Amino acid sequence: MNFGCCTSMDHYALLAEMGYDYIELAGVELYEMTGEEVEDAARTLARGQVECVNINTYCPESVALTGPRYDRETVARYARAVLKRAHRLGATMVGFGAPKSRVLPEGYDRAKAMAEFKEAITLTCEIAEREGIEILLEAICAQQCDLVNTTREAVAVVETLALPNLNLVYDTFHAEMMGEDTDAILAAAPYMHHFHVAQPVDGNRCYLNEAHMDNYRRFIAAAMSCGYDGAVSVEAMTGDFESGARRSLEILRRVTENLRAV
Repeated sequence: MNFGCCTSMDHYALLAEMGYDYIELAGVELYEMTGEEVEDAARTLARGQVECVNINTYCPESVALTGPRYDRETVARYARAVLKRAHRLGATMVGFGAPKSRVLPEGYDRAKAMAEFKEAITLTCEIAEREGIEILLEAICAQQCDLVNTTREAVAVVETLALPNLNLVYDTFHAEMMGEDTDAILAAAPYMHHFHVAQPVDGNRCYLNEAHMDNYRRFIAAAMSCGYDGAVSVEAMTGDFESGARRSLEILRRVTENLRAV
């Protein structure tokens, strides 16, 4: 396995010093960069040892992926812009989560919502394919959005659409928030091309903590039992970055080394 962290280019040198393998940048920030900032990031990545393999936090709330504000042209226009930039930075995978873009008003027709969401995924995948990018659908917990909340629901969407560059990112935070057991990883295994970890604390995404080692072990053990040996990203939204990212990497290394030794 290789380990990355979801953060900004401001922390690039620090990630390299800590020993991370890659940086995972946010799509919403990538979209807002100036052209020169994108080129600066590309030069930094080209010179450094830490690459950018994946993009998270795909789109802002203003780009609705379903619901009454859904507009296919807006979805396509955003995808063309952000995926071109992702390709420029060397990313080959883009996570498709965006919880605020998947919130529905009460009473909104569920079948219509799902049809819109599937169209948004299809449009995005078509554009991504031209950039050599894989789209990874993410199940987002019901506390944050109204559509595709469980791993098995995400698997069903991927299997229904059957697009050549559509797979999954598995996220331990959302799985825990939904009370999923690790059997969901077995269901996701054929499509699981990326892996996010975070510690839930009162509904917030926090850095990993030694007190929960057994919990991280059961998730990673389940992934490894399916043959997963890919990228694992720390995706925390709260807490001190430097101490949290350093501690999280140490925990992930310790967990995987112990599992391999068994």
